[in-house]
Amino acid sequence: MATDWHYPRTELRDLMLKALEEDEVNAFLMFGRRRMGKSRFLLRDIKPAAEKKKWQVLYTDFDEGTSPPAMRLAYDLQQRLYLNLGDIFPHIKGVTIANLFSAELYETKSADRGAPDPYLALDQLIGAFIDQERNRRTLFLFDEFQACALRKGGRTFLAQIRASLNKRSGQAYTLFTGSSTVGLQAIFDDRKGPFFDFATPIDFKPFDDGFVDYCLEKFERSTQRKLNRAEILDAFDELGRVTQNFREFLRKMMFDPDMSVADALESARERFVVDYRFTDQWLSLSAFDQTLLTELAHGAPSLFSQATAKILQDGAHLKELPTRSKVQAALKRLGRQNVLIYLKDEKSWAFNDVEFRRWIRAQQRQ
Repeated sequence: MATDWHYPRTELRDLMLKALEEDEVNAFLMFGRRRMGKSRFLLRDIKPAAEKKKWQVLYTDFDEGTSPPAMRLAYDLQQRLYLNLGDIFPHIKGVTIANLFSAELYETKSADRGAPDPYLALDQLIGAFIDQERNRRTLFLFDEFQACALRKGGRTFLAQIRASLNKRSGQAYTLFTGSSTVGLQAIFDDRKGPFFDFATPIDFKPFDDGFVDYCLEKFERSTQRKLNRAEILDAFDELGRVTQNFREFLRKMMFDPDMSVADALESARERFVVDYRFTDQWLSLSAFDQTLLTELAHGAPSLFSQATAKILQDGAHLKELPTRSKVQAALKRLGRQNVLIYLKDEKSWAFNDVEFRRWIRAQQRQ
């Protein structure tokens, strides 16, 4: 939908900024499933509201591109610095992000010809960014933060960024988000890790019915057509209240006045299969993982039962029944790949993308 259809999460935004402003917390940790609007919330709600308070804000998406996390953050810092890199590192001739964070430095973890250690260089960049507005608060918006642990140099980066933030407590505040519970838990629940007990968890819940009413009002104003609220609410529920998918469904209704709700849902879902590359994702999985996901998609009463073990053995052509530990390892692996999420309250695994679950179920009927 058009960007002016943004539905603000005003209450959540105000709660978080107030807690940061009053130094009740220094950092928040926010998990939300894919396509629920986390990035939009950061960029359309948190960022402008914080800047209105005269804070300086830096947004970094750690799942963007393939660069090591330190280089990703350093690049974003460079774009926002009033100084050039030569002012920050005057002892390095022709200094660039590339030669500060080269692959060779990551592999050797040592300076080359007088260049600083890349992680200490990152600390200097963070300090320079904060110091350019010393009397203003700095808010870092770290999106898809779990990706840091999966990239080259990630573990060292996590230790360094924690140290950099600790040094600037009272100046620097952070909001971490991610769409992988397993990935985030690996960082923030590790008692021996640098981020243990660092951030305050906060829920990022699906929108309530007010979001649908807001969209219906915009739809009617744009098209001069009125939709049946009950049918659209049912469609929202059918789509798992995933905002990005709902907007795509509503777009179908907008551009085809004769399209029914059922046809719009089917058309949107056909697009999801292509846009989200479900087939490629499926083919990249092992036979064991495919069989395990199929059982989960169909609501197997237990993934660790003898009956499920036999199905997994047959599906993956194993010589022996898989052990409980093999199943647990597969679930964690799929969690790290963002296919599954772990629901702590229910102590169970679920699909991160509800449409992928539906697509897997549909394959059995073809």
